[in-house]
Amino acid sequence: MASDVNRPPTPLYGFKVYTITTGADTEITSQSNKNEHGQRKSVKFKVDSTSLQAISDYFRASFHFNNKFKHKIVFKDDDPDALRVWFIYLHAYAERGIVVNGELKVTRKVRRRLFQCPCVRSTGVPRLWNIVNAADKYLLDLTILKGFFTTWFHRNVNLDDQVVDLDLIRNLVHLCYFFDHVDGFAAVTKYLVYNSTEPMTEILQSGKEWENQHLYIPELDGIVDRARGLLISTLEEVLITKAFKTTTPDTDRHQYLLELERIDVIPQEIKNLKIDISTLLSRLQMFNMDQSDGERMRLVQHVHSFSKDAMKTFNGLCMDCMAREPSSHDNLYKEHLNIQKNGNGHYATPCRIKHGRITWYIKSHYFK
Repeated sequence: MASDVNRPPTPLYGFKVYTITTGADTEITSQSNKNEHGQRKSVKFKVDSTSLQAISDYFRASFHFNNKFKHKIVFKDDDPDALRVWFIYLHAYAERGIVVNGELKVTRKVRRRLFQCPCVRSTGVPRLWNIVNAADKYLLDLTILKGFFTTWFHRNVNLDDQVVDLDLIRNLVHLCYFFDHVDGFAAVTKYLVYNSTEPMTEILQSGKEWENQHLYIPELDGIVDRARGLLISTLEEVLITKAFKTTTPDTDRHQYLLELERIDVIPQEIKNLKIDISTLLSRLQMFNMDQSDGERMRLVQHVHSFSKDAMKTFNGLCMDCMAREPSSHDNLYKEHLNIQKNGNGHYATPCRIKHGRITWYIKSHYFK
């Protein structure tokens, strides 16, 4: 067997050079994983070593070791484009960042300028995952890129589109959590609960094991499934137990069931969730009966009102509620019982987002 020293070097391509800052004093070569031709993309970055060492213990140790033995600094098995995004932001934060409430931040003007860099603006979901991979590998704090991800989310994600890929949504659930984007996390978990039918499974890259950081969302599948289960139970309660039992005489009950069948809302199939909750609720808006008497008129109004309200029942998962220790949820539940709702149906919680009871109720009761 030939020794490693006799093996030909891995063929490289790319060879672009990017000067990250005018005060650069160090060169870093980033090489990608091998492609199908056995080649690695090679990109060289000119960086300021002081800025990087101030933010990452990994860079500090790497620079010290390589300078001591006069080695070139080469990082392999990376996505050079993802690393370039990191270097752009790390230098900006080191040079212009200020600490606010213990968190390193830059001004909104600086964030807007950074996002206009072509390699930043063109970022897609695969590169976002590679940015997360780099954070894990090089011991970087993902909250440094919180402003970047918030801007990216608002410019690239439109949950009002008629067709949104659920695999994209599942990926965004994790990315919003990792980048601490509380509004995005609530929005995508709400969308997932209302618009999917299959059991929730956490999606990470195939076979991915984090090396240094704990980048997982605790109990995600169970909490999301429980949110969906509570909405289904509410549907059953309103459409079968309450509405059906209050219809009299039997002819009205028969007409009620026929109307549900006409709009393709079959009570017996609700629990099986063969269609998503959002579709069910939109179909209920088409519910209609002969309204020749007051009781039937009230029933139609009740179904329409319920379908509208149900779309606002769940505000998505709250990261701040999820972050609280399980042992504190009973106390949290008791506190909320004494909190009055405001005009928007939200509770006065200490959370960064406004939300109704069901959002935190799911988490607090999940551990009982």
